[in-house]
Amino acid sequence: VPTRDEAAVVVFGPKGLEGWDTRDMGKLLPPSERYALLAFATEHEIGGQTRPHLKAQESRSLELTEALALPVELLLADVSGEFTIEPVLSAIPATWGVVLEDRATGAQTDLRTDGYTFSATTTAGAKEAGVTEAAVKTDDAPTRFVLHVGPSAHVVSVDDAPETRTTLGAVWPNPASATARATLTLATPQHVRADVIDALGRTVVSVLAADLAGGATHEVVANLGGLAPGVYVLRVTGETFRASRRLTIAR
Repeated sequence: VPTRDEAAVVVFGPKGLEGWDTRDMGKLLPPSERYALLAFATEHEIGGQTRPHLKAQESRSLELTEALALPVELLLADVSGEFTIEPVLSAIPATWGVVLEDRATGAQTDLRTDGYTFSATTTAGAKEAGVTEAAVKTDDAPTRFVLHVGPSAHVVSVDDAPETRTTLGAVWPNPASATARATLTLATPQHVRADVIDALGRTVVSVLAADLAGGATHEVVANLGGLAPGVYVLRVTGETFRASRRLTIAR
């Protein structure tokens, strides 16, 4: 059964603060035993003690001179599989970068151009772990994601030389009807698999499964014939990377 969470919002205004302000909102855990949640991981002083908390809405100042790095917690209860983060960026200044960093895989996604699809397995969940509503885990494990947003936010490669980076370009045309393409530049030779994934996380088209040369650019071509109109994800996975691009099919 698909799960969905829309209560993970960052807003910007003249009175936004790093701590808590009047526009911040705590994250409430659902009454169901099965859920998948995203929330901003912060700290809040209660009774003279600083404790970790979750926020459904994070309020920050609009007067930024450099990018913010906002930790984002992933909480799963009795649910595993493929998940997709689809951003809505209408309220963020068009000149700002918006990059999602996945600490588990090292992947960085420019949310200006694509959503991010990833795999995750169930955790004990906040309730089972003895965590109160609006409070994050108290162990030393880092948050799964970091949202980089602001004037200087951009995707950063771990490699210094541009020719050694592994990158997956944007899908084109997008929307597409019969065929869609994306360019893949590999830093090292490796086995690569590419698939088209539907909204339920199912592989509907196997695009590529091959050993590809490193230090070269390859074209990934997806045949979309027979697929219904809608939103899909082109997922490309190698031995040292994982990337995804949003793909819309229109007839």
